[in-house]
Amino acid sequence: MNEQELHRVLVGVVPDLPSPPDRVGAVIDRARRRHRVVVTGAAAVLTGIVALGGVPLVRALAGEPVVAEPGIGGREATPTPTPRTDGVLETPGCVGDKPDLATMQDGTPIAPNQEALNELAQRILPYALTHFDDVWTQAEMRPDGRLRLYRVPSTEFDAWIMHDFGHECLEITDARWSEERAVASIERVMSEHRYWRGRGIDIVSGHADAVAGRVVVTVEKKDLAQARAQIPERYPGLPITVEEAAPSVPA
Repeated sequence: MNEQELHRVLVGVVPDLPSPPDRVGAVIDRARRRHRVVVTGAAAVLTGIVALGGVPLVRALAGEPVVAEPGIGGREATPTPTPRTDGVLETPGCVGDKPDLATMQDGTPIAPNQEALNELAQRILPYALTHFDDVWTQAEMRPDGRLRLYRVPSTEFDAWIMHDFGHECLEITDARWSEERAVASIERVMSEHRYWRGRGIDIVSGHADAVAGRVVVTVEKKDLAQARAQIPERYPGLPITVEEAAPSVPA
């Protein structure tokens, strides 16, 4: 990975495109991509939604096929993960585990065991997406060297993780939306960018926050008031936040 690619991974933004239609098209195209590893801020995220602002990393960047079989871990574990005071669940493999200090790379904290976490995530992802697509959200590489799994609350999902991966140190926590629902939600809005342009609103970008359960779209400052009044009204029942687009950075 050269310096330019690394910079794009760490910044984790959609590159500037020549026109609003192209920019919107790129967002929609990325929303359909799955099985990705990306860095967003201080942590790496492995998810199929990433699309809307993330950049692929590690082996996923090379397009290598990922194959996983159920029952990879194979060890018996306790029936349920252990809850912490912050609500995050831990597998038995975390007992006695001491988080490592993150290393800094261009001002961004990076998990010291990022390669090992990526390997573990690639063992989990295919089966999760195939058998738990209605609850699976994403996997996140934490700067302290742990892998955190986000899912819509599901005892079946937790039981699978405990049975197959309970000997690994994994964190499990709640998300409001599954990846599948998040992708469908952002596509619902972004596919109507021509409709909104016809009404004087140019949507610059958009993404789905599956953990919080909302869609976020950005527009130019001149369109902000109108967009905040009209866009959420068109999609009743879909939480939408409209924000001002960041100024474009000259290439």
